[in-house]
Amino acid sequence: MPGNIFGIRNAHHINQVLPKTEDNPKKRLACVSVTNTPVALKQKTSKGLINKKQFIKNIKWLLTTPAKKKAIKQQQAQQQINHYYQELDGIENKEYSFDFNQGPALLHKLKDIIPEIAEVLMTNGDKKNAENFLQGLCLGLSARYLMEERVHGPGGGRKYMLMLEYIADQYSKTVSRKDASINAVKNQLLNRYYRQLLGPMLKDVLSLHFSQCLPLNSDAAKKAYIDQLNKSGLFSNHKINHSTKDFCIDSYQSFMDRLRQINKNTFIHFGSPNHAMVISIHKKNKEDPGIWSFYDPNKGTKAVNTYKDFRDFMDNLHEVWPAFGYNFTQPSQDYLVYYNEFFEGEFDEKEIIDANSWKVAWHNESSYLFRALKEQNISFKLEKEMTGKVTDYTLTKDDNGFEQIQSVTFQLTDKENKQTSITFPGITNFDQAINQLKGYATDGETFFRTLKEQQTLVAFKTVTAKVIDYVLRADDKDKIQSVTFEINDKKGNKINTVINVTYPNQNTFEQVKGNLLANVNKIIENSGNDSNIIETSDWFSQL
Repeated sequence: MPGNIFGIRNAHHINQVLPKTEDNPKKRLACVSVTNTPVALKQKTSKGLINKKQFIKNIKWLLTTPAKKKAIKQQQAQQQINHYYQELDGIENKEYSFDFNQGPALLHKLKDIIPEIAEVLMTNGDKKNAENFLQGLCLGLSARYLMEERVHGPGGGRKYMLMLEYIADQYSKTVSRKDASINAVKNQLLNRYYRQLLGPMLKDVLSLHFSQCLPLNSDAAKKAYIDQLNKSGLFSNHKINHSTKDFCIDSYQSFMDRLRQINKNTFIHFGSPNHAMVISIHKKNKEDPGIWSFYDPNKGTKAVNTYKDFRDFMDNLHEVWPAFGYNFTQPSQDYLVYYNEFFEGEFDEKEIIDANSWKVAWHNESSYLFRALKEQNISFKLEKEMTGKVTDYTLTKDDNGFEQIQSVTFQLTDKENKQTSITFPGITNFDQAINQLKGYATDGETFFRTLKEQQTLVAFKTVTAKVIDYVLRADDKDKIQSVTFEINDKKGNKINTVINVTYPNQNTFEQVKGNLLANVNKIIENSGNDSNIIETSDWFSQL
C-alpha cells in the first residue's frame, strides 16, 4: 500500500513508522512539519512541541477526507448548539418550548408520500425536483409556524408541529390487519384516520415551501403564499412579491438591536440563503416584557420571557450557525440575515375554520374511535379469551366542532359465549375507557384502582357506594384480595363494608358485585328500612 508524503499509510500506522529516540527506545518522536518536502521530525521539548497524543490526533485529522472534516465540524457545532439550548434552564418558558427535528419527525417517516404529493401538485411531474423536497421543508414549516402563532397566540406553532409529528408517526406505524387485540385495532383505525388528515396538512406545508424555492417558484406561487399569510392575519411592511427583493437584508447585530424597540405582536421570517427560521414576539405594549420565541425546523422552539434572555441565546447560536451548515454571508465581521417582518391584521374567518381543522381532528380522536368501533361493528380481543365491542356512546359537541365523550357502553363475550353489558360514564378519552374495561374483564385491579382514584359513586335508590380501598393478594399482586366500599345513605350516615374475593372465579368483578349487592341489602334490613333497594338492572351500568 503506497504511503503519503509522511510515509504513513493510515492513522493506525503512526506508531509503527515513527522512529524511537536514542536515549529512550520506548519514547517516539512527537512532531512533524507538514510540507511537500521530506518529513522533518523533531523531538519533544519542555517548551513548545506538542505531545505524542496531540500529534497522533493531528495526523488523524490530516488523513481525514474533506467530507469527514466537514461532518466533524458540524458535529462539534451541534454539540455547541445543544449546550446553548441546555443553558436556558431556569429562564426558559417551557410552556411554549419544544424539541423538533424535521428529519426524524417528518422527512424520514414520510419519504414516500412527500415526493408523491410534490410531483403531482408542485413540480408538474418532475420526479427529480419532487425528490428535493426530502432535503428539507424549512421554508414551509417556518411559515406555518408563524401562521399558527398569529391565529392561536403563544404556543400555537408548538401545538401544530407536535400534531404534525404525531400524525406522521401514526401514518408510518406498521399495523397488522390480522391482530385483533384492542391496541392493534386502535392502531389500524388511527392509521386510517390520520391518513385522511395528513394529505391536506402536507399539501399546505409543501405549497408554502414550494412558493419560496428558487428556481421552481413563480410570481403566481409567491402571490398565493402572500395571500395565505394575509388570510391568517400576517401582513408585511413591504410588498414581497412586487419588490425587487423578496427579503429585507441587514447585519445580524443591527437586526437584533432593532428588535429591542418592538412593543407589539411581531412575527419575523428569518434566516440565511439556505435555511429558514422564525421569530415570534408576543407583546401587548412597551412595558410588557413579552414572550420571545425562536423556531428552527431542525431544533424546535425555545421561548423566554425577556428581550435580554432572548438576545443572549441568539448571540450564542449565531456564532456557530455557519459551522452547523447555515450559510450566512459575512461582510467584514458581521453576518447578513434575510428577513420578512409581519404585523397583525384582520384575518379571514374561513381561514380560522380551516386553521382549526387539525385541532378539531386531534381533539376528536377518541370520538372517532368509538364511532368507528360501533358503526363498523368491530370486535376486539381482551384478556382471558374475552372479546368486546362498542354498542353505544354519548357525546357533546360545541359550536366549533369539538366533541367530548360522556359515556361508553361495551358488550363483553366470554369463552363460554356469555354476554355482559357494561357502561362507563365520565369518560374523557379512549384509553381511559379501555383501561377500565380491561380491569373489569380481568381480575379487577386496574378497574378498582380507577374507581378509588376517581372516587366514582355507585348509585342505588336510597344509598350510594364508592371504593375507598382495596388489597392485593400477597402471593399474586395482579389479583384482588378484598375491596372496601363506603356506603352512604341520604341522611349522611356512612357504613364501611369489606368484600373478600375468593379464587378461582370466572370474574372478580362479578363476584364483588354480587357480594356488594347482598351486603347493601343487609345494611338496609338492619337499618329498619323494609324496602329492597336493589333493582334487577346492573348497578355497575351507572359507573
